[in-house]
Amino acid sequence: MYATIRRYRTDRGAEATRSAGRQFVHTLRGQPGFVAYYVVDTGVGEWTSISVFEDRQAAERSDRLAAEFVARDGASVLLGEPEVSGGEVTLHAP
Repeated sequence: MYATIRRYRTDRGAEATRSAGRQFVHTLRGQPGFVAYYVVDTGVGEWTSISVFEDRQAAERSDRLAAEFVARDGASVLLGEPEVSGGEVTLHAP
């Protein structure tokens, strides 16, 4: 499995970011290799999303989809570009 972690900053409040996350999850669910998507409220004005996919190609495809989504639908809610990192999941405990 592969995961991508995206850290976002906003001054528009938690509900605006949750709304964007709910919209984007519908896009991810339709992608081959989708495993899970999480949004974590990491503090005032910050939230982090974690996308998990079966393979690297699917995770990289989600990165492109996320960038397109942010450019199209999220730019008005976010402060700057998200910080993006990712890699192979080396430990998983359901």
